[in-house]
Amino acid sequence: MGISTQMCNYTQKHITAKEKSWDRQAAALDSPAYRITLTDPLGMAKPWNMGKGQGSQGQEGFYTKEEVKDLIPTLSAKNAQGRNIFITPIDEDHHYLVLDDSSAAQVDELKQHGFKPALTQESSPGNVQAIFKIPRVKNSVTEQKAANNVVQRLNKEFGDPNFSGVIHPFRMAGFTNPKPKHKDRNGNFPFVQIKTAQGGLCERMAQAMENPRIEKATVTRKAIIKAVAEEKKQVNGLTSAEHAFCRAWHKVKGLAVAKGWPLDNSKIDFRACKELLGRYRKEIVKAALVKVSPSIETRHSDLKDYAHRTVERADQERIQEQAKSKKQRRGMSMGGR
Repeated sequence: MGISTQMCNYTQKHITAKEKSWDRQAAALDSPAYRITLTDPLGMAKPWNMGKGQGSQGQEGFYTKEEVKDLIPTLSAKNAQGRNIFITPIDEDHHYLVLDDSSAAQVDELKQHGFKPALTQESSPGNVQAIFKIPRVKNSVTEQKAANNVVQRLNKEFGDPNFSGVIHPFRMAGFTNPKPKHKDRNGNFPFVQIKTAQGGLCERMAQAMENPRIEKATVTRKAIIKAVAEEKKQVNGLTSAEHAFCRAWHKVKGLAVAKGWPLDNSKIDFRACKELLGRYRKEIVKAALVKVSPSIETRHSDLKDYAHRTVERADQERIQEQAKSKKQRRGMSMGGR
């Protein structure tokens, strides 16, 4: 057997092992789509979102589990070049809460209290990631905040205290963790290994979401006012602009529901921003949009760019409408003289 044949067999063996790991990981997560992100552990190169600009009309494209599997040879080559391989489940119906930098003992403690992860994996020697899958309530203005609060409390107690939010990438199983600090004396990096992959929803974790979450139908003006009043009581830490965005967002959504219009969260974002721009500076409106718009992180990967484009476009339309209205009033005034 020649050297080239041996190398080919060696490579195929590793590809097959990664495919088997992905099959287990994907079965446990059971997400309809995934984002794939490659990063440089040294920070020398920008992160690469493989789906950026690959969707319809230049939007972000996501990958099914089969499409991810087809990309494994490419991802394997990038991993061999020193890139981290991360995935993010994209699922409108579920949250995937990540417990990062934990330990087997801490995860076992959570299990004893009824918290059942869909997936646990060792991302580096002694470091365990646990993924808890729970139902997601669509179009709730406080859903994202509630989920962020839960995952932050979870990590503060059992994992990484600096963990930021619920929509967070984690390592793809079967690939190496190429952080320099993990290189062994032989120059090898550890593989991300699946420990458990039972799948399913974690009811205990879902219960932790109930208190922070607010559910209100906002079809009528009375319902809108009531929902906003309850949000003021129950959602702490929001600025006046963020509260105003909540009110405007629900108002626009309520109008759309009442009129029977198709619900498009991005269009609702646009109208809500437009309402705020007469009272708040553009940068404040952008910040409010990013913080409280429902499901914004699943709809747009580059939040800064999306907020900038939405607010600028809303401001342009607002200015144009003001100019048109002013011109019409001037014409009426001239005609009355």
